[in-house]
Amino acid sequence: MHNRTDAPVNLDGFGLSDDPAEPFKWRLPNVAMAPDEHLLVFASGKDRHMLRKPSTTPPPSIPGLRLWLDAADRDSLTVDAEGRVSRWQSATGVTAAQTDTARQPLRASDPLSGLPVLRFDGLDDWLSFQLLNDVRTVFVVAREGANATRSFRAVLGEAGTADFTRGGDRILYYHPHSGFAGEDSVVRINGSPVNPTAARWPGSLCLVTSVAARRLQASLIGSDRFVPDRNWHGDVAEVLVYNRRLSDAEIDSVEAWLKAKWVLPAAALHANFKLGDGDNSMTLTEPLGQRISTLSLPPCPPDATIGVPPDAPGQALFARPTPGAANVAKPHNGWAGEPRLAKPSGVYGRPVDLQITPPDSLSEVRYTLDGSVPGPEARRYTGPLRLAKPTVVRVRAFRDSHLPGPVVTASYLIGDPGHFPVVSISTAPGNLFDSDLGIYTADNTGREWERPAYFEGFE
Repeated sequence: MHNRTDAPVNLDGFGLSDDPAEPFKWRLPNVAMAPDEHLLVFASGKDRHMLRKPSTTPPPSIPGLRLWLDAADRDSLTVDAEGRVSRWQSATGVTAAQTDTARQPLRASDPLSGLPVLRFDGLDDWLSFQLLNDVRTVFVVAREGANATRSFRAVLGEAGTADFTRGGDRILYYHPHSGFAGEDSVVRINGSPVNPTAARWPGSLCLVTSVAARRLQASLIGSDRFVPDRNWHGDVAEVLVYNRRLSDAEIDSVEAWLKAKWVLPAAALHANFKLGDGDNSMTLTEPLGQRISTLSLPPCPPDATIGVPPDAPGQALFARPTPGAANVAKPHNGWAGEPRLAKPSGVYGRPVDLQITPPDSLSEVRYTLDGSVPGPEARRYTGPLRLAKPTVVRVRAFRDSHLPGPVVTASYLIGDPGHFPVVSISTAPGNLFDSDLGIYTADNTGREWERPAYFEGFE
């Protein structure tokens, strides 16, 4: 929710609902919204009314602080005329430095808070500092760039260990080498606990809190052991390192300090209902019963989101949700439809000429024959596909100003199938053999390495 007025608004008693016949399905608590302030409410069904607001204590007041790099402290940065940062002075006396101008990060500005950040190019930017060999609790405020590759990377690092290395596909920490993968470790994103070897870096500036079960070492900002193509690609705003395991109350306090400073999402409210495909709208009703806002809920593809773009006449679809932050991505007018295959999946004794019909005259169909999900660069369908051997066909519709449609998958088993039942499992080749993501790659084990696939069975 967004208070677009120039006066504070108290939401006590306001109703939020997905059912027009029951406008007060969930009542908001006593929460005041300042002018132009945003409030995040999750329609999760968890019914949480209290916003957790721990008292804030400045980081130096908590014992054990070993490193405090704060880009918002302009005096801590040594910057040349072109914005290159050669020194980042810690409030604890430690200095992170880089003498090679080609490897120096740039000073930039965070668009939400307006505060300075250090921007690392992902190629060869890094800073080094005196080795710390007693790292236990780490707070990092950072943003990974939207164009960062899937290679392993690190905000904080060390010359000989990989405890802080980000895994492939933006996984927070790489298993099994991370020092935060053990059962006694704690990792949180913006205050919410996560599985560090399954959760991914958010697309917006965020706070990652990591508590190790053992002492770790650190001496680098932005590099994983100086390995090529393993440099941080994005912004680093603040780094705090403590030499002891902080208590829950101390962690809450530091997180509250950092979230307020960098305008990060606080612990959110949760409504007592969930949203599903059958819901048509969301309504906000003031305590006396007047409906003041309605958001319609058209069909939406998985993992996408519905929102109202700034200065736009109506709502739109966005490819990725950004809870607690503005969605500044390209808005879309809708979702492309589903192509139709002239022949169903099955066993065929002779070659098949497969015709594909787009969902409408404004859409084009793209297809793949290798199990991968069709993207906008996949082959465009222009006529019947000649299938002379067992083939998995995956098709998808694309339309201007719309999100790509659902993927339609079908397996065509051409030739003599014998007398045994047949199972067809199709997935993108990278899910099997990619050096970072593939489930057949050495050391990529456990639930975090499960990958999506399409399953069909034929008797």
